Amino acid sequence: MTRPTALFLAVASLLFFAAPAMGSNYCEDTAEFTPSSKPDTRIVNNIWNRNVEGSQYLFKGRFDGLPVESVSGEDALGSWMWRWGYVDNTPHSYPSIAFGHQPWRSYSTTKMLPALVGDVEGIEVSYKLAIQAEGSYNASFEMWFTTGKKPEPKHVETEIMVWVGDNQLKPFGTYVEDVTLGGKTYEIWLGKVQWWRYVVFRAKEHALAGSVELMPIVDEAARRGWVKPGHYLTSVELGTEIVSGVGKAVLEQFDVKARVKGRDAAKSK
Repeated sequence: MTRPTALFLAVASLLFFAAPAMGSNYCEDTAEFTPSSKPDTRIVNNIWNRNVEGSQYLFKGRFDGLPVESVSGEDALGSWMWRWGYVDNTPHSYPSIAFGHQPWRSYSTTKMLPALVGDVEGIEVSYKLAIQAEGSYNASFEMWFTTGKKPEPKHVETEIMVWVGDNQLKPFGTYVEDVTLGGKTYEIWLGKVQWWRYVVFRAKEHALAGSVELMPIVDEAARRGWVKPGHYLTSVELGTEIVSGVGKAVLEQFDVKARVKGRDAAKSK
């Protein structure tokens, strides 16, 4: 991993971190908002590790750069920008959009999730994420699996991330092998974070836009015993996991088609 230079951080700070306009941004660690066009989702700042100086902001709609006061555009669901120093390989945050019930939140955004893994017939996501950044980060989907129907941190059994892009970063844990699912080839990495299993499917070819069916990935994890039919899939997210550097991301599309036995098909629209 390449450590950002002091000169780079100084220049990047000027490019990305002019003072944000009051009322147009969200900087609290747990800040969140619901995009007006996607009432069954929420965008969260999700900062959990402040072991180094840094800043991170959420914006409603599109944030294209200077001047920072130019926060507008109904053609984007939301955006975020960040500046984090480097200490080690530990991520600081995962700003993302979520569909469902994250274990660390108090409610679900949709009636479709949580759902028993054995009842989920499909989770197809069409997405578009534009990123301009330097440093160490990934662009990834995340799914949480719990042993209880009501998602709580103590019930978390498995976390699956699907990396669709990364820079100066490799997954935590141990490399297992390569697999091809749905016409895409992934590296599988396996580790443990606190009390839960951590699994990464790292795409060999980066794709920050497109469509992906996530259940073949869940089925592969189940085949290996990492997820069970009696576990609950609680949420599906898309965001950027950040270790260091400066950048911005604009979320232009996040359409989720969820199919669950006994429930009407739902589309995040």
